[in-house]
Amino acid sequence: MTPDIVIKVENLNKKFCRNLKRSMFYGFSDIMKNMLGIRYDSGKLRRDEFWVLEDVSFELKKGEIREIMRN
Repeated sequence: MTPDIVIKVENLNKKFCRNLKRSMFYGFSDIMKNMLGIRYDSGKLRRDEFWVLEDVSFELKKGEIREIMRN
């Protein structure tokens, strides 16, 4: 990373769940699997989940302003 880059994001992914109870169950389940050392594919969508961000990358340099482009 060059000295003028202050923020660098690579391959950012974020998913949400439409159902709060199901989301809490997934979170608890994922924490338990992690504690037990069980591997799971976090890139797969489960029931009621959807991608909000998928494979987003960007750099922000010192003094630079980025505008968000919306469709």
